[in-house]
Amino acid sequence: MLTSIEGFYENGEIHLDEIPLIKDKIKIVVTFLSKIEVNPAPKRRLGSFRPTNYKTYFDKTMKFL
Repeated sequence: MLTSIEGFYENGEIHLDEIPLIKDKIKIVVTFLSKIEVNPAPKRRLGSFRPTNYKTYFDKTMKFL
């Protein structure tokens, strides 16, 4: 059975995000991935990809009010 569990390594310790459901002694393989970013990219503002010349139904109806 193969099971993957996320976690992180810090100050010589491995911290798992969840407890494995394995009760017997079993071999494991630890793989170190890339470094964790401290400052992730800022979130995009909702509607920021909408073209500027595109009009929604709401925009068209509000024009007549």
